[in-house]
Amino acid sequence: DPLLAIVSEHVLGMLEVSRLAGLAPVHFDSLVSELVPLGIRVDDLDEAIAWLLQSEAIVEIDEDAFALSE
Repeated sequence: DPLLAIVSEHVLGMLEVSRLAGLAPVHFDSLVSELVPLGIRVDDLDEAIAWLLQSEAIVEIDEDAFALSE
């Protein structure tokens, strides 16, 4: 699914920037506020996060707070 890949890359990019800035983890609400203005639907974001969690590319640190896997 091309849309899933695009949204997943946006999420990974945001988590990487946050880690580099020493601000990890990133809350779901922050992802929504950054990505919805780009035209990404919350449902698509939720699907991308689920896929990234399943593939172990990201981890859920706290409820609705995500970081890159080590």
